[in-house]
Amino acid sequence: MKAIQESFEKINLDCLKLDNARYLNTKELSEEEKKDRKFDFIGGFELIDAEHRIFVIEGLGGEGRSINRFYK
Repeated sequence: MKAIQESFEKINLDCLKLDNARYLNTKELSEEEKKDRKFDFIGGFELIDAEHRIFVIEGLGGEGRSINRFYK
């Protein structure tokens, strides 16, 4: 699980050009970023209960894109 979270952070820090992971929780996309259909980052959410933890992750696919990098 730690590897999943670290990979998610590393890729998003690179894609969003941020210096520190603490900014990931407060990053708001600009209007330009929201409209850019090729803006590449990983989004999603995490569901946790007493027995399970489920990650729902989304992003652009294809060679060199964030989801492909995350998968590798």
